[in-house]
Amino acid sequence: MYSAQTSSKVKHFSPRLFEVYGASCDSDAAEDGMWRRYNARKEGIPRARGTCGLSIHPVSPAIPVGIQEGAMATTEQSARDEAEIRQRIEQWVDALQAKDLDVLMSYYASDILTFDIVPPLHYQGIEAYKKNFEAWFAAVQGPIGYEIRDLRITTGDEVAFCHSLNRVRSTTTTGEHTETWVRVTVGFRKIEGLWMITHEHVSVPCDMETSQALLHLQP
Repeated sequence: MYSAQTSSKVKHFSPRLFEVYGASCDSDAAEDGMWRRYNARKEGIPRARGTCGLSIHPVSPAIPVGIQEGAMATTEQSARDEAEIRQRIEQWVDALQAKDLDVLMSYYASDILTFDIVPPLHYQGIEAYKKNFEAWFAAVQGPIGYEIRDLRITTGDEVAFCHSLNRVRSTTTTGEHTETWVRVTVGFRKIEGLWMITHEHVSVPCDMETSQALLHLQP
């Protein structure tokens, strides 16, 4: 920290924590007590200034080079992971729209746990979830429309998650057109170098008075 006293006492400050700007007087003037007022009004930040034009400001200690390099490497890896996940999501959408079941299921981990918009309460395992897609694809004609909006991705070393609002459009085999916005949260885990989907949660809001799902809401 910093202290200043008269010429009969010692004046000192830490060179690692402070810089001196605009020193226009000599030490004798400082010793005569002409140089500073201590001001800690702004969030406890010390700043000393005197009539001799000498100011002292706090300076952040330098960050070691090794820590800086490590932070940069982490940021770069995070950006790569996010790009990989975004690409896999786009490929997942392509497979869904084409109703390519084999390619679609290749993005899921074998122990996938899913909370879907339709019963049952949950799907455990890739085979159970595959049957859900088989039933859906059989009930619609032509491609499925799927749009992802407001996608946000958060990554870690081995796990990641994303959330978005997704619009699903299709035409049933009876000719009925359906369009619904759903809320989707997806969890990923890096398995053998690939980001695999380990959890998926699809939902819509519910009217608590009528217990009816609100299928026609839009963002």
